[in-house]
Amino acid sequence: MFKLRYPAIALASALFGAFAAIGIYMYYVPLPTDAMARGEALGADRRPWLHGAMAEVFPTRAVEAAPDAAALPVVEGALEGFTFTHDGTTKTIEDLYADQAMLGIVVLKDGAIVHESYAPGHGPGTLFTTWSVVKSFTSTLVGMALQDGLIGSVDDALSRYIPEVSGTAYEGVTIRQALEMSSGVAFDVGSGDDTVAFVTDGPITGKRAALDIALSHSRQSAPGSAFNYNTAETQLLVELVRRVTGGTAADYMAERLWQPLGMRYNGAWVLDAPGADGAEIGGAMFNAALRDWARFGWFIAQDGVWEGERLLPEGWVTDATVTTQAHLMPGDIHPDPTLGYGWQWWTRADGTFAAKGAYGQAINIDPANGLVVAKASAWTEPRVPAHDAETLAMARALAVWDYSEEGGGVLDAALDPALDAAPETGTVETVAGEPPAVPVPEIADQLPQAAPPPERAATQAEADTSAPGTRAVESDPEPAMLSAPSVKPELGSAGASEDRSASTAPVDPEDTAGNTPAPAPQAAEDRQDPEEGMGVAQSRFIDPDEE
Repeated sequence: MFKLRYPAIALASALFGAFAAIGIYMYYVPLPTDAMARGEALGADRRPWLHGAMAEVFPTRAVEAAPDAAALPVVEGALEGFTFTHDGTTKTIEDLYADQAMLGIVVLKDGAIVHESYAPGHGPGTLFTTWSVVKSFTSTLVGMALQDGLIGSVDDALSRYIPEVSGTAYEGVTIRQALEMSSGVAFDVGSGDDTVAFVTDGPITGKRAALDIALSHSRQSAPGSAFNYNTAETQLLVELVRRVTGGTAADYMAERLWQPLGMRYNGAWVLDAPGADGAEIGGAMFNAALRDWARFGWFIAQDGVWEGERLLPEGWVTDATVTTQAHLMPGDIHPDPTLGYGWQWWTRADGTFAAKGAYGQAINIDPANGLVVAKASAWTEPRVPAHDAETLAMARALAVWDYSEEGGGVLDAALDPALDAAPETGTVETVAGEPPAVPVPEIADQLPQAAPPPERAATQAEADTSAPGTRAVESDPEPAMLSAPSVKPELGSAGASEDRSASTAPVDPEDTAGNTPAPAPQAAEDRQDPEEGMGVAQSRFIDPDEE
């Protein structure tokens, strides 16, 4: 009996240690099935589904909408008969669904919805993923922290607020230089490998904190001397927001942006790891309803003022959306030579600007004409120049369209409050009572076969304008906030976090519409795809809006 005691204690200790090690490992490292599901979900064939279901696959934190969220006014018939010309062909807004796999579009004129439509399977409550569009949101949060007195100046060094910056390539880099993507830190030099590593080691596997990844790169030029598109750089900006507020970026966004603007749906911000310690990904993978994208755009178009209250510092929007620095002027910074850069915004000479993301996500803003166009897509490539050109032609035609009663539109007519209560179906199918007939990808079923994922400046040339042609499509009224079960697949713990309410934000029953995925867009030239780690760069450019 005495002889057996010590071996039994040793065995029990060994078993306890093994279980403890497994527990610790599972706490800090995601299950292989989680990482495999996320990697599998990023496949090109799943993009039309994933772009409305990212929050179902990745860990997220909710950005809570206001309980008394306000509806945007809706104007019927303002775009009746609208067409535009692109590449010698007359087009309608609906044509973009077939031409470029558009998933949804919301057009605001002077703050009112004049067009809203969605591809089958998506609707007003769909949380579309922004990819790099969120960079402009993150920049705006920095501005709000400045307005709140939490940041002294954009010329402060990042190390003043993030001590870990000291001793890295970011030592001495200012907030302004990070906003301008001009830190001088090397990232994606000649390839998209750094972006692939950032996404793989961060949100896909949770192996490394996103901040640690951002701080691991070396210096290639003096701060403030050259532009280099760097998604990890925006991670420092979101970390700045986290540090100065003492909370999460999602909570600060809810408090200072989402709720004051009356956003109607919860946002869902992807994290670099599940749980309370996970940090928001500052430069990609935020998810929100398209109406809320558009509402954000209208806030920026009004110079950071909402309902008479200034939420951004005086002059912030101009600094953020007008290119003044020589190294940010159009030319070599983007494959589109008409684009310059501001503070996490793409700028043009005519005073318009945009938040842009991979695969056709965009918020195009024309403050002078009171126009905002928010568009979600599922392009086959991160950037397709022909699709960009078609979208720009549509936006320019919308800018010069006559929205007055005299011109045939109805913006001067009194808005009918009843429009907010009775959803209707537009000419592009947007609502239906049945879930998609084509099942969404059953990612978990394919996991045994799936391999683990691999480790506006005045000096610019004036832009031309397009003739408006005739007029477009019936707008769908703002629906009431209702609850409906999600039709997206359950993926076990793949998207679990303490804030999973983000993926179950109030949605409309009509949001589960559709029978088939959006039409596939035409193929584009083979370009570096940093989101998937696929493709080969065919020029000296790594497309800046590919993240």
